[in-house]
Amino acid sequence: MMAHVVTLKLVIDEGDEDRIYDGLAAIMDKALEEPGDDDGRWIVDWKIDEVAPANDTINDSIANDTYAEGDAFADQVRDKAQLLAEFNKSAKQ
Repeated sequence: MMAHVVTLKLVIDEGDEDRIYDGLAAIMDKALEEPGDDDGRWIVDWKIDEVAPANDTINDSIANDTYAEGDAFADQVRDKAQLLAEFNKSAKQ
């Protein structure tokens, strides 16, 4: 048997960070109680590394109900500030 450390990213439509931490903790604590296979629990341990606001593009698409699965993780999705910075940099050259 070999364990794996998994990095997971989620988009959570919640403005209150405390509710995000509490909700994820409840989900993960329940998962720790669930039996896995014959070798024991499936999830052995967990922690939340970071909770960060989504960029404007993602927030706008969620608010406008146009968000599609995977949008937050597509390489081409960049926030307006990043696009403006890239435009300004190229304009100076």
